[in-house]
Amino acid sequence: MFKLPKRDWIAQEIERAREHRKRQGHNLTPLQEGMVAAIAAVDPRQEPSSAKELDAIKNDLLNKGAWQAKEEWRISTCFDSEIQKAERDGTTWYDVSVSCDGQRLSCGCPTILEAYAYMRLYQKFIVEQFYSVGPPWADTGKYRS
Repeated sequence: MFKLPKRDWIAQEIERAREHRKRQGHNLTPLQEGMVAAIAAVDPRQEPSSAKELDAIKNDLLNKGAWQAKEEWRISTCFDSEIQKAERDGTTWYDVSVSCDGQRLSCGCPTILEAYAYMRLYQKFIVEQFYSVGPPWADTGKYRS
């Protein structure tokens, strides 16, 4: 029988985030735990497929200054993801964006690893949003008075 490998680092990251929030006098909410888990699940330092993808991203950033990808996650529904080098006050930053179904999530990050993490978090958010509350373009009737 096929067995998935243990991914203990995800639980460890959630616990680390819980302790950090506790030191600040707060509890980690279920949504925050999900965000930590989503990033940890694709951590290139732990996940070989993510490490391979991050290497390709680094190569494109080095050679072209930008990386772009179109990834179908549902029939006829794609992410358009991009990471670009940017300069801020003489320092290299990385601008990240993920577009899908008429919405765009974006930010700037000081490292490539953080840029990768936010790209994957935004993708996960879009998928989970789609299956829980629906895409922003759909008239689900949930928000009518």
